[in-house]
Amino acid sequence: MVHLKDLQDDQKMAVVHFLLQNSKDGKPAYGKMKEAGTKFNLGRRTVTRLWAEAKKQKQQGQVINLNTKRRFTPRITKRIQIDVAQIQALELCRRGTIRRLARGIQISKSIVGRWVHLGLIRAHTSALKPDLTAPNKLLRLRFSLQAIEYDRIANVLKFKTMHNVVHVDEKWFYMTKDSHRFYLTQEEIEPHRSCKSKNHIIKVMFMCAVCRPIFDDDGNCIFDGKIGILNKVFLSLQGCMIETMKIKGHNAYKLPHMKKDALIRQNALPITLEVDKNLVDECINHMIQSGEEATMQDLKAQLGYEDQLQGTTI
Repeated sequence: MVHLKDLQDDQKMAVVHFLLQNSKDGKPAYGKMKEAGTKFNLGRRTVTRLWAEAKKQKQQGQVINLNTKRRFTPRITKRIQIDVAQIQALELCRRGTIRRLARGIQISKSIVGRWVHLGLIRAHTSALKPDLTAPNKLLRLRFSLQAIEYDRIANVLKFKTMHNVVHVDEKWFYMTKDSHRFYLTQEEIEPHRSCKSKNHIIKVMFMCAVCRPIFDDDGNCIFDGKIGILNKVFLSLQGCMIETMKIKGHNAYKLPHMKKDALIRQNALPITLEVDKNLVDECINHMIQSGEEATMQDLKAQLGYEDQLQGTTI
């Protein structure tokens, strides 16, 4: 059934002409209103409204004209262009929320929210990381390099399988919080919580360990390695080692995302990650220049390097 707002002007006039042809003394014959609705696929109320408008114009001596009176007026929205320099000049402490950012650059919150939705600006959570000294960076870089081995069959550098490595971590949790909100019924008694000192709330420690799964010669898993944590963390560790090597032992990197869940579904999750030889060369050179020449000579022998570092073949 067609609605009035969807009717074209010629369709409206066709309905009125049908009623005029079947009218007597300005009144449609019995049943013709219903017949018009059936013929033009219109509701009874729509036919009545069209006839009422035509009858009114006719009584006023006007020519019947049922053209649409609405005019399409395009909405002109004034877009405020983003001023990147103005945002970057604003202190970070004044960019913590959309409200504070909007107040700092003197525009409305809705505009800033629209910028976020369009991807013109992005939210970032800054995590506090340890401040590393030069020896700390060298230790991190040495740890990453010593986790690499040379695959003579595939002629590539890759991380060790780490099947003989167990990672242990601990985490402390408070048994309760200083303030805790609950939702109670009207007749329910409010809970009473107490401790001897708010400065010494009882804590509990959770300890977790994880290692690589072990398979037999037939491919059957004889130990899944899941001791409280999933095994995927080993690939994440290797990815972090690669990022650490790229920035020479620093910790100013983003956690790499390898879409491990998708690789698991495709049965394509690698056991270890390959390492670019040029990256290893750069790291070894950096360690040698930092006074780690003896350690690097042993590492080069382990990785199958020749006597000359540059231009060597593995």
